[in-house]
Amino acid sequence: MHNEAACLDMIEIPIRWGDMDAYGHVNNTVYFRFFEEARVQWLERNGFRVDGKGHGPILLQTGCTFLRPIHYPETIWVSTWCKEIGRTSFVVGHDVLSHNRETVYTEGFCKLVWLDHERHASTPLPDTLLQLLQKSLQARARQS
Repeated sequence: MHNEAACLDMIEIPIRWGDMDAYGHVNNTVYFRFFEEARVQWLERNGFRVDGKGHGPILLQTGCTFLRPIHYPETIWVSTWCKEIGRTSFVVGHDVLSHNRETVYTEGFCKLVWLDHERHASTPLPDTLLQLLQKSLQARARQS
């Protein structure tokens, strides 16, 4: 069972009728939008811009394991936490949970590279981001 204490950051997202596909459940591509929204809100709430200027994250890789279908109407929770920390990149994990947070619909991840947008080159993660990521990694490990 998942609950708020098991996740470091969660956002609530209502499922739109237009998110559905011909099979009557949320289309697989929409889950990646859920991940995007969750990680952008997480980063911006913690003081890291996601606007393509200066230094910031770009998506390198993403993946998803679909466990159960989501049907309209529903409101979901998407959790975000740090899974891995590298020198110029990091991996965040995501769970997509039912409104009561008891059903896990999907598990996913996103690997982000910290980029100097002017030079179009990766750059070491800033200390303030490293602190956030380490705190998230440790908190998630304590919850496991």
